[in-house]
Parts: sequence; C-alpha cells; structure tokens
Amino acid sequence: MFLGYNFPTMKKYLLGFLSIFLISVLITSQYEKYPYDATNPSQNSGGAAVSPGNTPKTTGNPQQPQNDPPRWLRVSYQVFGWPNGITVWALFLTMMVVAEQTSQTRRAAEATAISADATEKQAAQVESQTGILRDSVGVAQASADAAQRNIELTILKEQARIKVRVGNLTIVELDGGVFMAVVKVEVFNFGATKAFIGRNHIDFDITDSKTSHVVGLPDPLTTEPVIHATENPVEKTLSFFTDTGSDTIRALNVGELFAHLHGMVSYTDVFERQHEIRFRYMWTPDHWVVAIQPIASPGAIEKTLFGEWQKHGGDQDNHDENPN
Repeated sequence: MFLGYNFPTMKKYLLGFLSIFLISVLITSQYEKYPYDATNPSQNSGGAAVSPGNTPKTTGNPQQPQNDPPRWLRVSYQVFGWPNGITVWALFLTMMVVAEQTSQTRRAAEATAISADATEKQAAQVESQTGILRDSVGVAQASADAAQRNIELTILKEQARIKVRVGNLTIVELDGGVFMAVVKVEVFNFGATKAFIGRNHIDFDITDSKTSHVVGLPDPLTTEPVIHATENPVEKTLSFFTDTGSDTIRALNVGELFAHLHGMVSYTDVFERQHEIRFRYMWTPDHWVVAIQPIASPGAIEKTLFGEWQKHGGDQDNHDENPN
C-alpha cells in the first residue's frame, strides 16, 4: 500500500501506528495481569455444586471482587487492546493514508494540468517570438536589399562613363595632289568620376567589300591614362590614303567602296569595376539623296559624300554599357 508513496507522509503515519502499537502492547500486558473472573461459580474448575437449600447466607454488604481490572484499564483495553483495538486503529490509519494519498494525487493532477497549461502558453509564446524573429529577419533582409540597391544606384550615378563618338567621313586633298579619307573620333567621359584607361585600339580602312580587312597592329585610340569627367574629349584623327579624290567619293556614294571603322576601349572606374566598349561602324550612303543628285546638282556625287556611319556586325562587335 505504501510502495511508491510520499516518504514524509508514510513516515508520519508509520510513527503514529508504532506509537499506537506500543500503547496497545503496554495496555494489553497490564490488562492480562488480572485473571479472568467468571461470574458463574459453576464454571470454576474443582468447585462442588451447591443446591439452593445449601446456599450460604450472606451477611453484611457484598464485596466487589478484588481481581477485576480498574475501569480506566478496561476502557483503554477496549480502545487500544490486542487484537480488537489495534485492528480498529490500523484500519483507521489506513483510511487516513488512502484519503491523504487521494488528496495528494488530486493536487498532483491539478499541478500537472497547470503545468501543461503553462507549457502550452510558453509554446505559444515561443511560436509568437519565432514569428516575430522571422518577421524581423525578413525586415532586416529587406533593409539590406534596399541598402544594396541604394549602393548600386550611387555607384551607377557616380561611376565613370566612357563614350566614343565618330565624326563624319571626309575626303581631303593634300599637297601634291594626294587625297586622304579622314575621320575624327572623340573619346569622352560623361560620368561623375574619372576613368582609368586600359587596353584600347582602333582601325580605319576602305575596301571593296562589306567586310573590313584584318589589321594585325591597329592604332591606339588614346594614350591618355586617365580621362576625367566633364573635361574636353580626347580626339583621335584617322586617315586612309586614296588614289583619287573624285573617284573615291563617287565609289563610296554608289556602294562600290565601303569605309570601315572599328575598335575598343577598356577602363576601370574609381569603384574598381571593369568596363569595356566595343564598336564597329560602316559608312552607309543615303541612296535616295544620291539618286536625285544628278538632277539637282550634277557632279555632286563626285565632290561630296552623302551618308552616315551605321553600326555593323553582331553583338560581339558592338557592346556599350552606356547606350545613352
């Protein structure tokens, strides 16, 4: 009955039971010192039967037998004596133990329920805190992304921007009746910070094919190591020798000859980011203007070029990070 029970409670009732047991032993031993006094004389062993006629007459007041236990001892024996009294006390203590065990079990169940509720509330709080933390992480990530976008916008706003601008094609006559095809190329930085120029080259030629000749050693486009922003552009004038001026002009206007211009510029901005521009142009005549010149101005197609530079080739030949 006491296995697994609360030891302090068990100790309390065990001490109580031992105390009652010692009282029972003491009272029982005292009570048994008095011999058993039968009220019926015929039950006495060895006594002779007495007839009614032979009954002795009593004289004076009858005497209480001297071998009866005291009243307090008889009452104590009924309450604590062995085995009846001690059995009653054992049953009583057992009932007390069961009652207290039931009470403690109920309290333990209530405490368990309270603990379960507290655990559930704590789990809800943890879930809520997890949600808040998750939201905080999302907000922090959004802030980091916004900060990164701001950095990128600042870099795009402040970085160097190299641009190549190609002028009109002209045929000029030099001393001694020598004719040259001439084109001026400008390199300028329209960004907010300086550009550190790296590899660069340019090539200009006139052929009878829409495909330019491959040049082994093209000219450098610029020898300036740094091009500052908002300064005057770096100019490069390219020339190509021609046999005759009028014949070359007429051939370029009618599509018998083709002028080609191609090159590249690589540079580094102040944010240490690499950039590269590649370009390829072909002089393209305005056929409609050329067609009406014999009527509007005879001989004009042999003196003036009518056309413009247009991009030629594929994406591998034309790449500009700053189209505007």
